[in-house]
Formats: sequence, structure tokens, C-alpha cells
Amino acid sequence: MAAGAIGTPQILQLSGIGNSDVLSGLGIEPILDLPDVGQNLQDHPMAVAYYQVNSTKGWDDVTRNSTIFGEYLDEWESSRQGLFVDSPANVLAFMRLPEDAPIFEDYEDPSPDQCFAHTELIFVDGFAPFGAVAQPAIGNFITILAAVVSPLSRGTVTLGSASPYDDPLIDPAFFTSDFDTYAMVQALNDVEELMTTSLWNGYILGAFGDLANATTNAGKLAFARENSFNVNHAVGTAFMSPVGSTTGVVNPDLTVKGAQKLRIVDASVFPFIPPCHPQALVYIAAERASDLIKTQYGLSS
Repeated sequence: MAAGAIGTPQILQLSGIGNSDVLSGLGIEPILDLPDVGQNLQDHPMAVAYYQVNSTKGWDDVTRNSTIFGEYLDEWESSRQGLFVDSPANVLAFMRLPEDAPIFEDYEDPSPDQCFAHTELIFVDGFAPFGAVAQPAIGNFITILAAVVSPLSRGTVTLGSASPYDDPLIDPAFFTSDFDTYAMVQALNDVEELMTTSLWNGYILGAFGDLANATTNAGKLAFARENSFNVNHAVGTAFMSPVGSTTGVVNPDLTVKGAQKLRIVDASVFPFIPPCHPQALVYIAAERASDLIKTQYGLSS
């Protein structure tokens, strides 16, 4: 099964694999009691900050004008040249909290090692709309996406009914850990510090929208709670644990605990979210699964 960190726990629970008491309450006959199915949901919460800039060379005039956009698209499709050769979001910064940050008095460092980040900043040349926020009719912008990439908050994917046609109930539980709120505020402070350096004088005109009023840590946290999104990096909802463990959903060979002839091969098996974009790790899991299956059936590589 490879339905992703949202689809996999939904299908398992609809099939009777999950928390038996919960499934019975929905009218689903339990066939395998695995209470951790759909638990341990992790994603990278991302706040979206906008700054207005003194420039007409960004993407804003292109994305506002369908004719210009179409001309650039035609150029790309015909010659693989032009503006669309690159992405408007082509600058990333992976950041760590200061080693003496007071949050570490209460929490152990959730990152795997000192070489790994706590937060990430993604810089977009232009106004990147998220949620209900629409691109302004005029003006030019930089969008900065500030994400917590080593979060401690854990959410759930559960069922609201026994119907496969109903969407699952997804609770990312963002910012339920004080570490995550601290890291997000730090990320927004890093954005502010960068955008107000003297090197940007005359180019950065100022914060745009609600962020302009978020001048304190409390204000930035309130801003983050109202303006954060998931990054579609969901993992963990069918997480791996050692053979014989009373927790978890799959064994190290990716087989579902207590089941036969069923493996899970997607990001749901990761016990912890990586402090990076997880696509490459999904490829690794898939390659590992292929080797395990070939070995089981005596197939050559």
C-alpha cells in the first residue's frame, strides 16, 4: 500500500485495521487492533510573510497578466528557455535556534544532530497566495515562507464515518508544543531581521498585511496561528517500530504488524519527520521496499 500519510491510515481504518473501539463505534468490524494507525501525524507548519518591494522585475506582473504568462509558457515549451527556466522560489535557508536558547531548558533538541535545522525560510520572488489571501491588484512583493522543520507537535488522521467517500478527519495539531511556537517566532524574527538590514534600504518597503502589526513575539505567534499552513510533508501515521513492539503499525521490513502479505511503502512509515523536504526519503523507502520484496520471493536484483 502506498496511499500516503493521509490515505494510508484512512484505508487501513476503513478496512478494519486500527483502534478496535473507535472502529466499532463507527460500525466498522475490527479485524486487527492497531491503535497507532492514524496517530503520530507530523508536518512542517509554515507561516507566510509578505514584504512589499520597490521593483518591477519580479513575477507579480507576470502572474497577474495571463497574456504575458502565456508568452513565457510558450517560450518554455518550445525552447526550454526564458523566465520559466527557474522557479520563483529558488532561495532556501535552513536555520538552527541559538544553542543557548531558553527553550532548551525545557525541551531536548528535537533535531537529529547539530548539522540539522530547526526552521527553514523559503524566498519567493513575487506574491505567492495561500489560503484565502489573494494577490493584490497592484504592487510588487517578496514572499517568505517560514517553516518549523523539527516540530514536536503530533496530530491525527481519523475517520468521521464508515463511508470511503467521506474525507478523513485531519488534525495536524500545529503549535500544540511550546517548542514549535518558540521556533516559529524565532523564524519570523529571523525574517524581520533579514528584511530590515541596511542592504535592503530602498528595496524593501515594509511588511505587508497582518505581519506589519506583529511587532512583538506575542504578536508574531498570533500571526503564525492565523497565517500558517501545512507544507504537504505529512509523515508518521503508520509508523515503524521494532518487531514485537506494542506500539507502531509496521515492522522494520514494512510489513503491517499482525497482518499477512501487506506492506506499507510511503511516508506514513517514518516515525519522525525529517528536518528537510522528505521526497528523497520517500524514494529511499520505496527502493528499500523493492529490495525486501525481491529478497522475500528470491528474485534477483
